[in-house]
Amino acid sequence: MTKELSKELCELCGIEPKIRYHVMEAAGVKPEIITDYELNEYCIYPAFTPAKQLELIKLLAERMSYGYIGGQIDYFTGTEALVFDEAIAQIISNAISSKILDKSEVRRILSE
Repeated sequence: MTKELSKELCELCGIEPKIRYHVMEAAGVKPEIITDYELNEYCIYPAFTPAKQLELIKLLAERMSYGYIGGQIDYFTGTEALVFDEAIAQIISNAISSKILDKSEVRRILSE
């Protein structure tokens, strides 16, 4: 998954990134004068591991059918040309926006 997509999913769920201040210091970057773009380079978001993807699919399956989820994966990987983990992230994002999933449930899984 791209860092940007991970960032979007984490921000949607209210997960704050960890900032690698030690890396900033080693690079000679001063945190008090850094731009948002530069700060993004020093942020770490929770990994979107296969185990977390599976837990999120199970959570989705409690709310909707596997057939619907499979259709969404087919759509995003075919029509939108996303890879599997990007498709899952997009489905999760859509489910949160549609109030099918609660942000706190997704946040718990992503933060583990």
